[in-house]
Amino acid sequence: MKTIIFILAIITAITTKSFSQQWVQTGGIPDGAGVTEIVVTPLGTILATTASWSSLSGTLGGVRRSTDGGANWDNVLEGFNGRTLHLGQNGVTFASFWPFPMDEAVYRSTNDGVNWTRLHSVPTGDNIFSIASKNNNNTIFIGTRNGVKRSTNAGVNWSYVNTGIPANSWVRDLELDTSTGSVAAATTNGVFVTTNDGASWLMGTGLAPGDTIVKIMFNYPFPSADDLLETRAVYGSDDGALYYAFEKSDYTSLVLYTLFSDAETTGMLECLLRVDNQRYRGVAQFGPPNNQGGFRLSIGEDAFQELNMGLPNQTLPSALSYYAKSGMDGVSEVTFYLGSFENSVDGAKIYQLTYMVGIQQISSGAPSSYRLEQNYPNPFNPSTKISFDLPSGAFTRLTVYNSLGQEIALLVNSKLSSGKYEYTFNGAKFPSGVYFYKLESEDFVETKRMVLVK
Repeated sequence: MKTIIFILAIITAITTKSFSQQWVQTGGIPDGAGVTEIVVTPLGTILATTASWSSLSGTLGGVRRSTDGGANWDNVLEGFNGRTLHLGQNGVTFASFWPFPMDEAVYRSTNDGVNWTRLHSVPTGDNIFSIASKNNNNTIFIGTRNGVKRSTNAGVNWSYVNTGIPANSWVRDLELDTSTGSVAAATTNGVFVTTNDGASWLMGTGLAPGDTIVKIMFNYPFPSADDLLETRAVYGSDDGALYYAFEKSDYTSLVLYTLFSDAETTGMLECLLRVDNQRYRGVAQFGPPNNQGGFRLSIGEDAFQELNMGLPNQTLPSALSYYAKSGMDGVSEVTFYLGSFENSVDGAKIYQLTYMVGIQQISSGAPSSYRLEQNYPNPFNPSTKISFDLPSGAFTRLTVYNSLGQEIALLVNSKLSSGKYEYTFNGAKFPSGVYFYKLESEDFVETKRMVLVK
């Protein structure tokens, strides 16, 4: 079926939510002048590619690995530039790495980024900007300065598959639509989609001629009770625009959704949280926060809001990823990772922001002192609200213990700004009894008692 894509401009005016969390820099800085890509493996390992500073006599780039949330980094591939990363199926990871003076190549790791095997190199002067894989990693696509190359035998043999893609198209991103098996390519000449593993590509018409698309993200409907009844693709351009493509018989419409600053889109993410049944979308743009760059977050269908608290003004977001942690009700906490490209020695800084489901900032005004309120209602069944005041921004923990003093729930474990907060605690999975909740922030510690009656 022929793919036909149309453009429609719309203006979105939706009630917004307030976000209280703020960014903090990870304890360690991966070697390099700037971060070019970040992924977090299913085991929680952070992998980052970085670029070199000055020359081979300066700070080198490569692939960096951290297993402790960014406090310490190992240089698992050391050389001139690490360019991009891709999480394949079944724990396999791919990387584009340039170990100058050798040619740039795509590498593969099967052990959570510890060791890497060189699969295929491109000629001198070429680069590998993007990677995608499918069919249990047997079909691999790489996006280069000269279009798309493909392997159908797990990286043993490679050939160009550019039928339908104009010559001189740099392929900045490649993404797999897991709902259909289609692959989309973001290029310097627009978007192209293949439904036959690269045998041919169909152009997404309607974009401005020569428009450079740099990022693609697919978002999927919830398995049940979702007003989004089809897969959508989000396209990010090099001038800050976002486009929506709706999947109706191979994407029969494309909608210009919103417009950000005149800054290149460097990262997009989406996660579905079952706890509050919400869709979280994040966008990073390469530009300092005070000049409309930085990070923006949207919950559900709400408009995007700037969320740059804690980021230094000179931060230049260059990569974005996330890791979702599970709690008693499924995913209860999401940590976003944002990479910066300062183009200097130790310029590859990474910042993290933890968003916790269930907490709400009631007021952003600074209270006069710390305060932990008695939960309400009390006794409760099965939910109750726990309120507390923070006179200044600080790393804060809110935990729940049973009558034996055993920790049963970690509700808050993040740096919060000053203000009044409220957390809704759900005790549906716990037996009736006496429980204690404890607030720790800076030098303040207080514990109160609550009763669950079923």
